[in-house]
Amino acid sequence: MGRMAGRFAMIKSLQRLNLLGPDTTYIHCCYFSDEEWQLVKDTGGRVSIASQVEMQMGHGQPPVGKALKYGLRPSLSIDVVTTVPGDMFTEIRSAFAAERVLVCGVAWEANTTIPESTLTHRGVLEMATTNGAYTVGLGLVQGLAVFPYHGTAADHIRERSIDLLSANAVLVGVDEHTAAIFDIDAGTVSIRGRGGLTWRRKGASQRFENGTTVPLSALATGLGPVGDPAPASAGADTRSDREIPIPTGGVSPFLEEVARQSDAADTALASGDVDGAVGAVLAIDSQIHDWAADTLDSDEQDRARETLRRYVVRLGDLARNGTADPRDLIGPVVDRILDLRVQMRGAGEYALADKLRDALVDAGVAVHDTPAGSTWDFAAASAD
Repeated sequence: MGRMAGRFAMIKSLQRLNLLGPDTTYIHCCYFSDEEWQLVKDTGGRVSIASQVEMQMGHGQPPVGKALKYGLRPSLSIDVVTTVPGDMFTEIRSAFAAERVLVCGVAWEANTTIPESTLTHRGVLEMATTNGAYTVGLGLVQGLAVFPYHGTAADHIRERSIDLLSANAVLVGVDEHTAAIFDIDAGTVSIRGRGGLTWRRKGASQRFENGTTVPLSALATGLGPVGDPAPASAGADTRSDREIPIPTGGVSPFLEEVARQSDAADTALASGDVDGAVGAVLAIDSQIHDWAADTLDSDEQDRARETLRRYVVRLGDLARNGTADPRDLIGPVVDRILDLRVQMRGAGEYALADKLRDALVDAGVAVHDTPAGSTWDFAAASAD
């Protein structure tokens, strides 16, 4: 929603396609017309401003004042962390300075004081906190605090967060690799993923596992899942929140993908498909790299690396010994020797024919004489 959006009036284009609504967040918004600002306001749109990148990359003046003028609740975002710092405090200072210098410059030229509506420290903190929660849909329930990575966070961090809450506040802990999907129209929250959601209020807790659908009102009152006959549902637990164990989810998507690629590598190796085996091993390496920064509170990275090492060794053996069937390599030679042996026996040269057979046996080839002719196979390995 930078200069290109302003040039082509993209908000009005989205309006014609009936795509404006409260489920849309508009980023940057530097070149909206007044009409487009009003359209965003009227359709309940959310706005997020990345002030540092907007000024640094030339997107335009961060439109903090414009968003506030139209009664919106602008939030802050980072955008490109390879271009600007990824910490929120830099974004706070940037947005505050960008808006204040603009307002103060106008006031200086007019020789007046800045208006009372000018962005304050409190206002920019709201942009970074409560407005951010509102933008991503967490403002649907009053007094709700969301704790991400709830199932893997350190105990002291989780307990400290609980201590900081007001007496009537609700804490919703969402486990890693888990989503709480808010359906505004249906008035429900669905839990999907590897873990679950833990509701906490006034020292009591209740657990909602993957696949559960909860009324939005339950986040405020602690009622059971949709369809349960009473608040004290089978999944409810009213023990002190520090007594409730944090359940672990199933196998992580990381290890699932490693296992899938391991199966692919085994299949490829068994069929002599070197390219397929190498591709699967490289896929495991990519998984390890992609998940390196993830907060895995387990030995999953070590297990994946051990799997990778094991396949590197197997590929090394493959490079040394080859993948071709030994029968295909020596078969033509053995068949020719057996033909010569038949010819010698036909000429009465039995001693020479036996020497050829002994030579094959010494080389690990077992010769089987049958009425239909001679066949061969590799001799069984010695028990020693």
